[in-house]
Amino acid sequence: MSVIIQIMVLSFFNYYYLVKNQNVSATSYEFEEEVNGSKKIKVPDGAKDIKVSYNAAYAALLLDGQINIYNMKNNKKIDTIGGVNGEIKYFNWLPDRNFLIYSESNYKMRHVEVITKDVESGIVHNYPMIKGLPKNSYVVDIALSPMTNVVYVKIKTSEEKARIYKYDIMDQSRYIFNISLSSNIGEAYYQDKLVYETYENRVYVWNGRKGISNYLGVKSRGTLLGIDDDDNVYIGEKSESGKISKIYYGGLEAEGKDSCKEIDLKDSYDKEEFIKGKNGIPYILDKDNNCVINILNHDEIKYEGEFIEILNNYIVFLDGKKLKAEMID
Repeated sequence: MSVIIQIMVLSFFNYYYLVKNQNVSATSYEFEEEVNGSKKIKVPDGAKDIKVSYNAAYAALLLDGQINIYNMKNNKKIDTIGGVNGEIKYFNWLPDRNFLIYSESNYKMRHVEVITKDVESGIVHNYPMIKGLPKNSYVVDIALSPMTNVVYVKIKTSEEKARIYKYDIMDQSRYIFNISLSSNIGEAYYQDKLVYETYENRVYVWNGRKGISNYLGVKSRGTLLGIDDDDNVYIGEKSESGKISKIYYGGLEAEGKDSCKEIDLKDSYDKEEFIKGKNGIPYILDKDNNCVINILNHDEIKYEGEFIEILNNYIVFLDGKKLKAEMID
C-alpha cells in the first residue's frame, strides 16, 4: 500500500500538477564592446609613460611617482595610485579588460611587489612579494596571458642583467633564469610558454609546464618582435649592423626558417622601430610619415603628433597637450 500511495502521489505531480500551462517570459541580453569614433583627454605637464586601456575607455600616466587614471569619455581623473610599499617603476593595462598591473619596488628591503587593480570596481589583488633581490632592483617588463593566468616578471638587477620570475595560476612565485636586460620577452596567449632572447641573439621558448627551453626560429642572429593572438612568433633577422630587413614567423613549435613563413621588408629597420600592433602583429613605426605599417599586408594607419600606441580598434597619439584615441578600421 505504501508503494502504491507513493506512485499515485508522484504520478499526480508528474502528469498533472507540473504540466499545467504556464506562461514563461525570457529576455536575451547582448553586450557589445563600445567603440566610439574619437576620445581625448588633456595631459598634465610632466606626465610620462602614457598608456591606454584595450578599449580606449581609460588612460593611465605616471606623474610625480603616482599613476593617474582618467576616463577617456569625459576627461575626468577617476583614481590615483601611489607607491604604498615602494616606488612605481612599471605599469600596464591587461590586454582584454580594464585592469592595471603595476609594480612597487622597495630598494631598502630589496623586494618588489606586483599588483593588479580593476579600475571600475576598485578591487586590488596583491601577488606575493619577490624578495632577496640585489640593491636597486625593479620591474622593467611583465608578460602575461589572461587565458592561462600565468604572469612572467622581468626584473632589472644590474646595468646589463635581468631576472625572470613566474607567478603560476595559484599565485606562487619562483625564479626561472637570468637574461640580458635588453632582451625582449613575450608570453603565448593560449599556452604557458615564454618566448625570450638570449645573449647570443637567439630566440628560445621556455615551456612553463615542462620547465625546459627549446630553440626557436632562424640560425642567424634573431630578435623577438612579438607574438600575435594566434600564438605566431615573429622573429627579425638581424644583419651585422643590427638592422632588420627580413622577418620569419610561425607557431611555437617551429624548428627553423624552413618551417616559418618569410616576410621581406622594403627597407631595413632598427629593432626599436617595431611596435605591437592590432591583434599582436608587429607594425613598423614610420615617424617621418606619421604612420604605422602592418608588416603582413602593408596597410598604413595615419596619426598626428607623437605616436603612443595602437590598439585593436584605436590608434593613440599625443597632439600637443591632448591625448587622442582615433578609431581605425
